[in-house]
Amino acid sequence: MSSRRGSGILFVHRRIFPPFVRNDLEILRKHFDVYPVCISVNIFRVLFEIFRSIVRVNVIFVWFAGFQAFISVFLAKFFRKKLVVVAGGYDAAYVPEINYGVFTCWWRAIMAIFVYKNADLVLAVSKCTKNELLRRVIPKRIRVVYNGVDVKTFVPLSEKKVYVLTVGAVNKSNLKKKGLETFVKTARFLPNVRFVLVGRHADNSINYLKEIASKNVEFTGYVSFNKLLELYGKAMVYAQLSYHESFGVALAEAMACGCVPVVTKMAAIPEVAGECGIYVPYGDAKATAKAIQEAFKRRELGKCARDRVCKMFSLEKREEKLVETLNSLIRRG
Repeated sequence: MSSRRGSGILFVHRRIFPPFVRNDLEILRKHFDVYPVCISVNIFRVLFEIFRSIVRVNVIFVWFAGFQAFISVFLAKFFRKKLVVVAGGYDAAYVPEINYGVFTCWWRAIMAIFVYKNADLVLAVSKCTKNELLRRVIPKRIRVVYNGVDVKTFVPLSEKKVYVLTVGAVNKSNLKKKGLETFVKTARFLPNVRFVLVGRHADNSINYLKEIASKNVEFTGYVSFNKLLELYGKAMVYAQLSYHESFGVALAEAMACGCVPVVTKMAAIPEVAGECGIYVPYGDAKATAKAIQEAFKRRELGKCARDRVCKMFSLEKREEKLVETLNSLIRRG
């Protein structure tokens, strides 16, 4: 049912459909008439879906300032619709030291700048992402709406286990970006503690990690959603040792499950972990090991972490802000 009679949203997305993007689709469906369109190689089908839906909508909503947003700019201009773009991370970043971010590539940067300048509203997933973006381009309007976690699904389990968890796809970029290399090296300093790295093996980087890993490191590869919930729920400590995070959805999910966060002070991580995190220098395995030992003794930080997510980063909180913002945009005409 729509928030306003006759209001509709064209939800433009890629074939890769992360859970946090799907969350927004489900949120918007509760309040608006939503027409999803997947930008794929079948251009005729895409055009058919667009032309069938475009007359029914007021707003075009798209995640990330990539090709799908670039196409959406022209749709918005031609059909005189409002365009909302979510800046979700890579599409706002410039981190040349790890070769990360849209602004490290000149042609991607030109496309992103074009998108941000022509969007009626840019939604940044953190203050960090907003500030990164404002260093490169000034959108017409930008607002921070934090990512959301379903705190009714991501919950602590009654019996916590003494192990350290981190979640992230195993690929060349994430060795540095998400600190997976540091995570594995840290395990050497705590041989009696189990270290669990969850994430699909996207390239041969897993071979390097296995070469440097001690026997107490477990590489699960991809796991089912239920298995991930179990690992989050039982873990006492969650490590987010990243060089860059635009928000840190996995960190927030782990915090909702009552894990004590051991984290770096990089990018948006302090926004999420706040006073509940135990902070370590990026790339320092020895200091990280000491912080993990401290985390096992400070279990009260797990409750602090869950309370913080429930208060600031719940899915309900994102729904409230997202719907309020879109209704305001529609009312302005």
